[in-house]
Amino acid sequence: MPVEIFGRRLGYNGPDPTLGAPFASPYYTPPSSDVSVVGQMGPGNPGTDFPLGGEPRQWVYRVGWNFPTTPDSDRQVDGRLLRMLADVTFLIRRAIEIRKAQLTALEWDIVPSAAALQSPELGNTQRERTRNLQRRYGALIEELREFFAYPEAYYTTRDGKRWYRKGEVSWADWLNAVIEEYYVGDWLTIWPQKTLGGKLMALRRVDGEHIKVLIGLDGRIPAPPLPAYQVFAYGAPRLTFTQDELYYWPKNVRNITPYGFSHVEQCMILMLLLLRYDQFNLAMYNESTLPLGILEAPENVSPEQIKDIADFLNGAVATVADKMRVYPAPNGTKWQPIKPFTFDRTFADYVIDLACLAMGVTRQEMGFAPSGQHGLGGSGHANAQEDLEYRRGIIPLAKWLEEKMNRIIRDHWGTNLVEFRFTELVSDSVAEKYDANDKAIRSGQVSLDQIVEELGGEAPGWGHMIETKAGVILPEQNLLITASGIYEIKPPEPNANPQQPQQAQPRQTNEQPEDKDNEQEDEEPHQAEKAAKAAPVFGTTSTEDEDDERKKHEEELMAAFLVLMHLKRQGLKGRTFARWTDVKRAFSLTEDEVAALAQDIAKARVKAYLSAYGVLPQSDWANAPEPVKRAVERMTELAVQHAKGIAETWRKDLEQEVEKLRAQGFKPSDVTDALIDWIESREGWKGKEIGITEVTDAITHAQKDWADEHPGETVDGRMRWVAVMDDNTCEHCRAMHGQIVDPKTAKPPMHPNCRCTLVPVGRNG
Repeated sequence: MPVEIFGRRLGYNGPDPTLGAPFASPYYTPPSSDVSVVGQMGPGNPGTDFPLGGEPRQWVYRVGWNFPTTPDSDRQVDGRLLRMLADVTFLIRRAIEIRKAQLTALEWDIVPSAAALQSPELGNTQRERTRNLQRRYGALIEELREFFAYPEAYYTTRDGKRWYRKGEVSWADWLNAVIEEYYVGDWLTIWPQKTLGGKLMALRRVDGEHIKVLIGLDGRIPAPPLPAYQVFAYGAPRLTFTQDELYYWPKNVRNITPYGFSHVEQCMILMLLLLRYDQFNLAMYNESTLPLGILEAPENVSPEQIKDIADFLNGAVATVADKMRVYPAPNGTKWQPIKPFTFDRTFADYVIDLACLAMGVTRQEMGFAPSGQHGLGGSGHANAQEDLEYRRGIIPLAKWLEEKMNRIIRDHWGTNLVEFRFTELVSDSVAEKYDANDKAIRSGQVSLDQIVEELGGEAPGWGHMIETKAGVILPEQNLLITASGIYEIKPPEPNANPQQPQQAQPRQTNEQPEDKDNEQEDEEPHQAEKAAKAAPVFGTTSTEDEDDERKKHEEELMAAFLVLMHLKRQGLKGRTFARWTDVKRAFSLTEDEVAALAQDIAKARVKAYLSAYGVLPQSDWANAPEPVKRAVERMTELAVQHAKGIAETWRKDLEQEVEKLRAQGFKPSDVTDALIDWIESREGWKGKEIGITEVTDAITHAQKDWADEHPGETVDGRMRWVAVMDDNTCEHCRAMHGQIVDPKTAKPPMHPNCRCTLVPVGRNG
């Protein structure tokens, strides 16, 4: 309503006279001449709507889109051209075949879905829900497994009475063709063929190149019962389908077209460049654009004579054999060669890198060495690239295929409680969950039984366990360490209380029990350096025979190593891997395992050192001689170094074993049991080797330190080499037995499993 200000009425088009809301149109006509419009020079009034129907449309499509035109006219690229380029471009074809081989090799299964495992109707625990699912849907799961084992099949009969479904195209062959359609045209098309009774019989592949996608007024694919797709053949539509009758699945979905955007279409310019490059190289080996050289004729030769000479020579060397003959030329003729053809390796590397980038593969997968310099080095860079391409290339495509197969299950079996899944795929989140479960078990937060039950398995009957610097604390009735270092597993007693774990005890021997103070260890996991440097408790030496004392320390260290290996094998059982890098990472010694091993070695070395050095004041570490304190610190430092060396040797041996399995045709998903057997076959002798070698080295240090601290008791620090003489003694140790040596230049152990020691030589001989 007009407002009067200073005797003049002001009008406004909206609630705010200062803005002229909403648009302050310059074409606005005031109701009378004495009314002024506030807010001139605005953006102007919007135009009047002229609806076409279907607004808002998904995209502004071509008028007459559904007219009978070929799919190529709408796709703007010829489908046959895409197939031809994918076939003749070697690098692109090689990349496609690599991905096809990787994906068809993935193991798959029909499993309970995540929604089913969380459904309270099927039970309170995951184990209970898994059992109920198997009981209720076991027949359906088997039916789906048989169906997807042969996606294309037909019904036949043997006796004319009973019909059965007979497989025609296996899953691997079917998936191989599906992946081809995805990479070449992104036009995956499947016809769900049904029986007369309406049951799904087969998933028939259809050439997506000839599928024309129809759209509605709003630019979207019409929902049933309206037609959605037409099969064009020989320039005309031949058959029409709804969305329920035909699956047309482009992966690279965009708003501006109902068609996909394939890898081959995306890198057409690159493929043309590769073809031109191949043509250029071929021409240089066939009919070059440049002559090999120029003949410089003498001054007195006429042009006609020069032409005759050139024709003669060119005709004479028409074959390869002719080129090896000698031909005369006029005196004074000179040969001026033109720069010979050289292969441009730099440009070749450039196009290889572009092809790998376009297809999402690595140079190593294509069979080429890494280009350029990489900070990780050849092996490290290859592993990092393998992890990257696995996450970027294989997992997304496999997950997309899983989604489509589950869509088929929902459409034709009407359930979402079971699903199709590639069982070898382990995403980063799942891998992190595995590591978290492993740490929770080792720290005693949860028991192994709890984790197994959560995963739907049968609990093995183990209680809580705690991994400490001294080793692993388990229920006493579960783990027994024999005197020889071999462990035995038995089920818990009915009255056993798993909530009160005790330290695993060795079988009864003639050995004296260790001081209780030596059993007090911090349960918090540490790094190798922190774990090994825990201050040992000062104690007395045993009164047992030296050989028995030494054997006791060796067996303690061996038993600790066997416990460590046992836990590692238990943690690896049932796991599957999709990449070789994951296999190597899982079966190598982890940082926590190296820390535990360093602590076990340090504990054995310190005990052996103190026993060999002599009698010390009981439980009075503060009064121990300073050289002994320094020596014990040195023992712990050596323990850390040796534990890391053992882990590195383990890694190298593991890589050799993995390469053997790869050469035998194993896949990453198949090697878990084989590598667990490999660990079990070597843990016994490896533990014995570690025990003997580490204890021997500690005793040698103790003998040498004692001689250095008691110069009056020895002759010039000399020591006598003492070997254990039996059938297992090697020739080198036998030869050294009894010899007087300088410990600065020669000291045991000479080799792994060496049992030799040094004894100070007194002045009386």
